[in-house]
Amino acid sequence: MKKIIGTSLFFLGMAVFGQSKEDSIQFSKISTEILNNGKGYTELRDLSKNIGHRLSGSEAYEKAVKWAEQKLRDAGADKVWLQEVMVPVWTRGKESLQIKNSRWKMEKSEDAFSGEF
Repeated sequence: MKKIIGTSLFFLGMAVFGQSKEDSIQFSKISTEILNNGKGYTELRDLSKNIGHRLSGSEAYEKAVKWAEQKLRDAGADKVWLQEVMVPVWTRGKESLQIKNSRWKMEKSEDAFSGEF
C-alpha cells in the first residue's frame, strides 16, 4: 500500500512540475513578445508627454479620458463608454514662505500657478 501511495505521489509530482515548466516557458514567450513588440511603453510615453499631469477635474484630465477611450476603440474593444462620476477637484491656493532670524525676517509669497516669487 505504501508503494502505491509513494508511486502515485511521485507521478503526480512529475506531472505538476512538468506542467509548471511548460507554463514558465509560455509566460516567458508572452513576456518577450510584450517587451519586443508591445505598445505599452509607447502609449505611456504618449500619455505622459503629450497630455501631462492629470489632476482631477483639469483640462488635461478630460483630454486623458478621451485619449484612453480612443485607444480602447483603436485596440478593437467592442464596447467602450464613458460614465459620469463625481470627482473632488483640487485647486492650488496661495503659497508663502517666511524665514526668521533674530536680526532679520524675509517673506515671500507665490502665486502657485505662475511659479514666480
